[in-house]
Formats: sequence, structure tokens, C-alpha cells
Amino acid sequence: MKIFIVLISLCIFSPSITKAQNNIAKLNYSKLYEEFPEKEKYVKKLEKMSLANQNRIEDLYSSLNTMAKDYEKEADLKSDEINESRMKELKDSRDYIEKTAQTMAVEFEDEQTKIINMMRDNIKSAVLEVAKNENLDFVIDSSSENNIIKSECRNIYNEVLTELKKIMVKTNPANTFSDSYSELILGQWEFEKELHYKSKEVVQSGNGGFFGESKTKIYSFTNDGKYTYKTDSYLYEGNYEIKNDYLILTQKLGQKYDQPRKYKIKEISEDMLTLYRGESYFVYKRK
Repeated sequence: MKIFIVLISLCIFSPSITKAQNNIAKLNYSKLYEEFPEKEKYVKKLEKMSLANQNRIEDLYSSLNTMAKDYEKEADLKSDEINESRMKELKDSRDYIEKTAQTMAVEFEDEQTKIINMMRDNIKSAVLEVAKNENLDFVIDSSSENNIIKSECRNIYNEVLTELKKIMVKTNPANTFSDSYSELILGQWEFEKELHYKSKEVVQSGNGGFFGESKTKIYSFTNDGKYTYKTDSYLYEGNYEIKNDYLILTQKLGQKYDQPRKYKIKEISEDMLTLYRGESYFVYKRK
């Protein structure tokens, strides 16, 4: 049986349709979007992404302004060749920031569209499943106040909402995957050891490392999307984000790594964090 989902602002049943009244139902789609299961979580996800993007760009411009002021103070003491090189460096940095901002804007829009499409598709699946089970021919959108729908027309909102919740569980068994990671990763993590990804042999540990040197390394993650990475001899800071099961670190402009570093989260719990990158597993314990 073919099921029709009718999305119209004005619906008047013709005599031929009203005779089949038992096979027609109404549904408030707008209300369904408003009460979509765990909708607040997706809203917070977008808000967090937007805030992280904003912080990242502000940090980049702050670093650039500091660099520009330092170069300006030293300009009279440097050769023309060095000053020209520094001007080019500043221009390249500004171009990098603008490109980064554009990329972030596109990624945000893509994520927003992805969430909207997910909601739409799952709502459609829930409606079709209920319509099939109830032997319905038509499901009519009753969102608009201008809709003229017979009062006796059955309302299947509760049935569709229940089915929608089931679909969300089935299709998103790891629905809180990135969110749970985002919560667990907050705080400080101290480097314990590095393992080769194949042999699982220890490459270095927090007690020694290469040639017996100290390898104290501590990550700190905060809920505003910022992180620090501290060792015995240096301190790096920047922004982080978690996408699916990847931890992406972006340092401030002018530090060791200009490009974001991407680590796969192999394991995370209240006490242990294991990241994978290249040919190594990096194991951290909560400090």
C-alpha cells in the first residue's frame, strides 16, 4: 500500500476522501520538530562548535597582533631584508586566519545541515512506520492554524513520537558518542607511556623516555574548547574539538605546529585516555 504524506497549508477533504476517513490521520510536524528526542543536545553541540570557532579565530588574531607589534618595535633594528620577510610572514598569517575562518564557517553550516537532514529523515521514517502499522493512506500536516481538518480525523502525534524515539535508539546506538567523550576528556591527563601500534612494545614512558630524559607531559582540557600541553621545558596552548572519535588539536599561531593535529581516541574512561596517531598509541592517566 502506498502511503501519502501530505504537507500543505490548507487541506479540504473532498467527499471521496472523507469517505475513507479511517485511513486518514493528522500530525503536527512543527511540534514534532520542537520536541524531537534529545534536540537540546544537538543545539548545544552547534553552540559549542560556534563558540570554539569564535575562540579559535580570536586567539589567532590576538597572536597575530602581538607578533605585528613586536616586529614593529624591532623594525628599526633589523635589515630591510628581514623586515620584508616579516611583512610577508604577517600577510601569510593573516591569509591563513581568513582561510581558517572560511573553512570553519563551511564546516559549521555542513554540521547544521547534517543535523536538520537527520531530523527530517528520522521523522519521515517514523511517520511511514506508524502509517504502515495503522493501515493509513494519508498523513496530513496539521501544523498551520489555517488547516481545515475534520475534528474526527485521528491524531497520530503520540504514536509517531514514540516510534521516533525507537528509531533514534536503533540508528544511533552511539548517539552520545562524541558528547560522552567531550565530558570525559575534561580535566588533566598525565603522559604514562607510548606503545608501538603493532608490537605494543613501550617506546617511551613518563619516567624516562629517550636517553633517560624526563618526559613529563600533561594535557589540560576545559569545557570552553581550550587546552594546554605542558612538559618540563615548554607550554603549548590552543583549541580542541572532538569529531566522532577523533581529538583535533589546534595550537595558537606561532607555536610548534601550525596545522591541526588529529588523534583517534582508542579508549577513554574516568581514569585512562589512549590516543592513536602515526605508528603509536599514547597512554595518559588522569591526574
